[in-house]
Amino acid sequence: MAGHTSNRFSKKAMTTPVAMTLALMMVVAASTALSFWVTRLQGQQQGSVESSQSQLFENLASCIDIPQFDLNVLDNTSNVVLQNCGNKKLEVGDTVLQDNGVVSSAPCSFVINSTTCDKCPFTLHVNAIKDFKLIWNQTTCLANIDRGKKHQVTLYVDNKASRSKTFVPAATVACSVSLANTSTLSTSSVGASNQRVYNITITNTGNAQDTFTLANTTAGANCGGTRVKNANSSLVLITTIQLNGGTSAPLHLNQTLGGDASGQCNATLTATSTNCLSKTARIVASTDT
Repeated sequence: MAGHTSNRFSKKAMTTPVAMTLALMMVVAASTALSFWVTRLQGQQQGSVESSQSQLFENLASCIDIPQFDLNVLDNTSNVVLQNCGNKKLEVGDTVLQDNGVVSSAPCSFVINSTTCDKCPFTLHVNAIKDFKLIWNQTTCLANIDRGKKHQVTLYVDNKASRSKTFVPAATVACSVSLANTSTLSTSSVGASNQRVYNITITNTGNAQDTFTLANTTAGANCGGTRVKNANSSLVLITTIQLNGGTSAPLHLNQTLGGDASGQCNATLTATSTNCLSKTARIVASTDT
């Protein structure tokens, strides 16, 4: 009986070191796993913080403002002024990153590229301001925008959103006129005088129908008067001409030359808009006699 008891106690004595060893190994393993998990968590948190900081700095570095935005329903274009208020240059209307506009009140969206923007692509440098014309007829957005109502537009350039801008579609007359001397026709004899005929093109570069008043003068030694005639009927003298927006018409400017005198005759033609009296165009045609 005594021997049996001694044997039982010796078995217990042998299992205790094993148990302690196993317990110690478990503690070491748990500590290692915990240390690895904490280190990984710290790395993930640090990476997340660094990523958030990088994104925050990038967002702070990019700033786009729209000082001016309108929509003229006469020609369905908008005069847009874009300002880079950040510290990174922006590529507007390029093909690397697609730029877009969103009219949140419509709602609708459009692409900003060389088709919808008359000056795209262009680089908008830091603190720079650039104006361009947005051509709504090249978008599918125009049908959703009502006249006379307030709308909100936001432009997205290089994946950065601008500040929203309010605009109200309205009819605004834009006046502009240009004259060009496309060719000098042959000198013709009219009675006792010679006339040099200039082929002039007048263009209504505004957006609405306009009537232009034509005035002409002459200068030079022994030079006669000037006359403006209808190019389609050289016998018809004209003092005004009506043109629709964006259209052109030919004119003949006749300069009377003074016999055999030598020198230069300057024929000046001036066209003045009726819609906007401050809008004029002037051209001078010179002829050596």
